[in-house]
Amino acid sequence: MSATETKLLAVLRQVSVKAKEADLTARLTGENFNVFNILSLSTNEVRTHSAFLAELLKPNGSHGQGVLFLKLFLSRFGIAPRQFEADKSKVYIEYSIGPVVTDESVGGRIDILLEDAHHNRVMIENKIYAGDQPDQLLRYHNYDHNAVLFYLTLFGDAPSKYSTGKTDFPVRLISYKEDVLEWLYECYKCSAGLPVIRETIFQYVNLIRQLTGMTARSKVMEEAKKLISEYPELLASIIALGKAWPSIVGEVKTKYTGLIAGSGINARHKTPDGKYYIEIGMSEDSDGQYIGVNLLDSSTNKPVENRIANNYSKTLKSIVSSAKPNQRWNIGWYNPPPFMRYNKFESLPPEQILSYYTDEKCLQKFVASIKEKSDEIVDQLVAVQLSDIN
Repeated sequence: MSATETKLLAVLRQVSVKAKEADLTARLTGENFNVFNILSLSTNEVRTHSAFLAELLKPNGSHGQGVLFLKLFLSRFGIAPRQFEADKSKVYIEYSIGPVVTDESVGGRIDILLEDAHHNRVMIENKIYAGDQPDQLLRYHNYDHNAVLFYLTLFGDAPSKYSTGKTDFPVRLISYKEDVLEWLYECYKCSAGLPVIRETIFQYVNLIRQLTGMTARSKVMEEAKKLISEYPELLASIIALGKAWPSIVGEVKTKYTGLIAGSGINARHKTPDGKYYIEIGMSEDSDGQYIGVNLLDSSTNKPVENRIANNYSKTLKSIVSSAKPNQRWNIGWYNPPPFMRYNKFESLPPEQILSYYTDEKCLQKFVASIKEKSDEIVDQLVAVQLSDIN
């Protein structure tokens, strides 16, 4: 083994140890389980971040804590009671200040607007990954020169001149990584006796930690980048390894797709009375790996009317609680175990994919297990007597 290979192996072992430690930490703390990630809402500025922050800030928010969280926010960011009266305030999301008129630098929608009874205002422009819009902050400033204007980003970045219109006016830079997290920790502590609120805030805190590179896995990534920078002579080898894994995944997925196609999962099964076909199809889309189930008229090979299909849908739902019909699959579709919603083949644990690469018999057994469970469901659907469930 050459000196370069020895050094590369040592670096990989270091990263491997750190990765295993991070995985253990993630399992013990449960940081991988996050409702915002599960619902694919982790980076949605309006539906997730602005909505969640605004709900905590609302005096009449569903949290039922009145102005508690709002006062913590105002105190955290140095806004005195004489500047903003929390007890008589309202909070708005996507607050319209009129049509955008570029030539006059007016109009737009403010992400989060706080306003008290004396029309004192606090504006928050919320940026996760979206870029600045032309004269965006200038337009908000022109709406109310006296308002406190926050520019909120993941790491406290400054707005571009594109947004400020190259004009000098007060803009306070705040970050999710430090400022918002510190405020959320205070809200969390004040919710000690409110388990639902406390744990929901904690879920959101974990999301912010993920987005700002503060989780155990994020730290492993930083460690790996540091090692690469310390050993530039290994860069070509590391790049080659990086390309090798996607290639392995692609090869295994191609074999998997071929085995699924030849397994007999995709088939039509005639009902005992000969009137219908129960059509099964397995595929992958934005909802992940799924099995679709259709009811066809055997004389026309066309989908039956919903009234009849709905009876079979009830039976499928009783077998697989997550199953639901759509326009393509009138009985329903579901994600077969071990796939969960949104999980594509690439979502399987890397160790599992590697085992399929090194031993195709393991992959065959995996496909056979999916087929076996699919057959069990088909058997129950084929046995359905409409007279029993009408």
